This record gives sequence, C-alpha cells and structure tokens, in this order.
Amino acid sequence: MIPHIPPLLELGKTVQYRRFGGGEGVIKIEFSGKSPCRNKDGSEKTTIESTDLPVKLEVMGDFPCHCFITLPVRIENGITTPPKVFDWGQNSPQSGGNHVVR
Repeated sequence: MIPHIPPLLELGKTVQYRRFGGGEGVIKIEFSGKSPCRNKDGSEKTTIESTDLPVKLEVMGDFPCHCFITLPVRIENGITTPPKVFDWGQNSPQSGGNHVVR
C-alpha cells in the first residue's frame, strides 16, 4: 500500500517541500501522470523542488508521486565529492506517496 502523504491536502492551499530538520540538499517531487499543481501557463507542473516558491493546489484528486534528494557537492580535506542523488523513482514503488487533494 502506498501512503497518503500528508493525509489530506486542501484545494486552493499551497505546498512547499523541505527536508526534515532543515538538512542540506534539494528535494524533488515527481508526479506520475497528473499533477495537482499548474505552471504559470496553465500546463501541469509535474515536478516540484524544495527550491521552488510555495505552489498552489489547483486540481482535486489522487496524485501518485515519487521523491528524490540531491545532496550538494562536498569538499573535505581537499577532496571533492560530487552531488549525490537518492532516487526513489519508478523502480521503487513504495517511495513517495499519494497526494490526496479535496
């Protein structure tokens, strides 16, 4: 069973995504198919990142999504570690959850 995260979202309200505890890195939410949010031109906003301003929930329904975290470049003792992406995508169906907008 894929969880509803959060349990219920309200049409017309805004959402913004962040890491728990204010940790570093960028969160990306990718909707599988339809999205509850729209771009300025009215098209579906299928990807939302933690660097985005809050986005408005404009469509009611159930919207499955997957999440990703990209950790920043690290330089420690002169050694550079490239960005690291934790990908809970299509091959990990329990990742993310359903956004239920009412």
